[in-house]
Amino acid sequence: ISNVTIKNIRFVDYSNGIKFLFSCHHITVQGNNITTNGGIGIWLIDSWSNNIIGNTVTDYVPGQLHLGEGIHLANSDNNSIIENSLTCSNIGLSLGGSAYNIIRRNNILDNYEGILIFRSSLNSISGNDILANEAGIFLYYAVNNSVYGNNFNNNSQHITDYIDSQNSLDN
Repeated sequence: ISNVTIKNIRFVDYSNGIKFLFSCHHITVQGNNITTNGGIGIWLIDSWSNNIIGNTVTDYVPGQLHLGEGIHLANSDNNSIIENSLTCSNIGLSLGGSAYNIIRRNNILDNYEGILIFRSSLNSISGNDILANEAGIFLYYAVNNSVYGNNFNNNSQHITDYIDSQNSLDN
């Protein structure tokens, strides 16, 4: 799939919101409102050169634990994740096996982990508001990522660079 725009749609009570699998590129996901109820709001697998801009993803269900993920990229490179609001999930944003992604000006609030970077490299994480998470940014087996100019407030831990992670951290 390529050259598609998904814009201004409301997804409510789905286990997963928007999911792109295998070789999706040049897709824009913009201005959507996604309530996932335990799944993944926006999910890219083996995809590249996509734009995820200005979406609101929440996993809030009264009386339930936060189980889902806001945005998840697996083996996906050269994507832009900009100006999204990711709240009340287990993980606000996660990258696994992904490189050269830009994560900028997102509001990441009240998740267990705000941003999880796992076995990923050469990503840029800047200008994000990362507030009231258990872990603000967690880098795990991650190398050569650049983390700078983010606003951290009221997280139990702001940044954790764990196990063989070698990253540029300047906040």
